[in-house]
Amino acid sequence: MNNNIIGMTVNDAVIQKMKELQDSGRVNSWYRYRSMLHALEEFRGSRISFSEVTAEWLAECESGWRASGKNSTTISIYMKSLRCIFNRHCGASGPFSEYRIPRQSSRHMALSSSGIKAILDWRGDDDRLEESRDLWLFSYLCNGINFKDMLQLKYSDIKDGEIAFVRSKTRMSTGGTLVHAHVTPDMWEIIGRRGTAALGCRGSGYIFGYLKGGETPFELEMTVRRVIRKCNSDLRRLAEELRIPVFTTYTARHTFATVLQRRGVAVSYISECLGHRSIRTTEAYLAGFEPEDRLKYSALLTDF
Repeated sequence: MNNNIIGMTVNDAVIQKMKELQDSGRVNSWYRYRSMLHALEEFRGSRISFSEVTAEWLAECESGWRASGKNSTTISIYMKSLRCIFNRHCGASGPFSEYRIPRQSSRHMALSSSGIKAILDWRGDDDRLEESRDLWLFSYLCNGINFKDMLQLKYSDIKDGEIAFVRSKTRMSTGGTLVHAHVTPDMWEIIGRRGTAALGCRGSGYIFGYLKGGETPFELEMTVRRVIRKCNSDLRRLAEELRIPVFTTYTARHTFATVLQRRGVAVSYISECLGHRSIRTTEAYLAGFEPEDRLKYSALLTDF
């Protein structure tokens, strides 16, 4: 046993790691370790010793998590986080040298054209359901923007009929990937219904009123996750009402890409819209797409 884990439990080591992540402002990683810790403690308690964790123990843990409803992707993320803890405190000779972490499952989460049309055409008298539907539609129409970026959009990001925003996911690694999205008539309607302009917010004010400004990274993340949880709960109810497959906030991004792909839109254009970093080589040969292209292609998103 390594001297640096004498008297330390696996739980202690995870909490120590979480403290370091919190101090460095790595919010998403902090949440990932916290979720893994909760799942571990549900499986084997709050005082798990390093010595009891073997390859067989990990296999039992995986089986227990599967039985509780966790999918391969979630289990893979948890196990990779746990492996980092063991590599740090035990080196490469730990239990993960014999245990194979399951592969993340391939997720095909795009809605069909009929499903999108049903969402577009839905009319109801449930204000909460309508609000979540509107947020999902805005995300879908705005290049599949993720909710974290969407909730941080400001009126000043709209210029000449387009929204320009920097993907928060890329700010730390590349300084930020700028994405442009044409504002469709449906998006203008949602801004009119859900935007804060009626409250006098313009310019540097947030379009949607979930953030007030000045939030710490953790406060921002907590707000985003609260909105996502609420929306996903509402979207499940909406899917049941419309009799379409269950969809989530993240489905909007897959659906945006898939709809355009099925309509024959160039993959290079779709990649640019999504702000993917993996197209750098492709972008070296492209001058980029003009506003006329975004205007033409955005019309395809609601033309069924």
